[in-house]
Amino acid sequence: YEWGKGEDGLVSKITNAKDICSELWMGTHHLLPSFEINESSITPLSDRIGNLPFLFKVLSVNKPLSIQAHPTKDVAVKLHSADPAHYPDDNHKPEMCLALSEFKCLIGFKKREKITKMLLKHPCFELIIKKKTITNFYKTKNLKQIIQEIITNQDAASINKCISEFIK
Repeated sequence: YEWGKGEDGLVSKITNAKDICSELWMGTHHLLPSFEINESSITPLSDRIGNLPFLFKVLSVNKPLSIQAHPTKDVAVKLHSADPAHYPDDNHKPEMCLALSEFKCLIGFKKREKITKMLLKHPCFELIIKKKTITNFYKTKNLKQIIQEIITNQDAASINKCISEFIK
């Protein structure tokens, strides 16, 4: 992956992989279980530790990862039922990060009052968010439309201009 550390990363070192490797997934899911392999046997991970209610991932991260959003369990069940080709699993995907080396991350959003002040102070946001959406945010304090417009805005020039003006 573009964001991965590749052959110098922890995943490549753990797996002794010669190719570029950025993710190592381990779990006991019946469709794709992990195994312990030694000279004399191959043992399913579930035989060693029981069933895990989660997928364990080791990532070798070199660049920022994209924003990820996973459905709740109830929504995952509905999505799987309605469209199993695109949602092959009816489980939710809660995530937890345990850093094995230096790792920086962003979690959550600023308080709505601070976002309002930031939008008022920096008119450059109107380059990437419709003025009507900003006005509605002042009234409702609902972040959904603002985030949706920022994420789906494909105009790189406007985004870069906004960022440049914002950091001045």
